[in-house]
Amino acid sequence: IDCVFDTGSIFPVDVLDIDQAFLIEKFSFTLSRVAAISLQIGYPTQASLPHSIGNAFKSLVAVTVNLDTYSFPKADPFKAFLADPSAFISVAPSGGGGGGAAPVAAAAAAPPAPKEEEVDALDGGMDMFGGGGGGGGGDY
Repeated sequence: IDCVFDTGSIFPVDVLDIDQAFLIEKFSFTLSRVAAISLQIGYPTQASLPHSIGNAFKSLVAVTVNLDTYSFPKADPFKAFLADPSAFISVAPSGGGGGGAAPVAAAAAAPPAPKEEEVDALDGGMDMFGGGGGGGGGDY
């Protein structure tokens, strides 16, 4: 089979190889584009609604964190963290990366390692056309 003829149009044979995973991938990509465009122009769509709600929540938390007299239950953890960040440091090992306060204390006590300067291998050695002029001038 060289081509496929359907309702007056001719398609390449590759059209027959499209499976459900390919269609889902293309649909998801297009849906994310629709959501991005909708968010950018401020036009609410079903694709952009979850993002709009998330952005609204972030804005509400940002305002509430700066207020001393008002809060709501979902913003309380954010206010508590900003009030005392040291209360959220885990003392027990997390098992995911050897976390805890010990590495932080060790990093604070260790002096910084001296930095070595990078040496450019082409430092003045040739110009962009491969000559040995080191840039600028020459016969053009």
